[in-house]
Amino acid sequence: MRTISIPDEVAEILGDEPELSRKVLEAIVLELFRSQKISAGKAAEILGLSYRSFLELLASKEIPFVVTPPREQDEINAIFASQEGKG
Repeated sequence: MRTISIPDEVAEILGDEPELSRKVLEAIVLELFRSQKISAGKAAEILGLSYRSFLELLASKEIPFVVTPPREQDEINAIFASQEGKG
């Protein structure tokens, strides 16, 4: 894992440390997804979310989701398989 530095002023606006780390990770992952550098499945995995929860996150942030290309189908299937049995 790598560490990044952000200005104290930004950290204060974002909140306490555990929440800050999550917010920064989420922002980075959403930008990687938005810029098509990672797939929705990979983004969900990095954030520790189910595929469906990631889609809900996209909707809550008003980030459009385009139908996934066929090259991601194996990744999607793997995510759904890994979510089976996780209530």
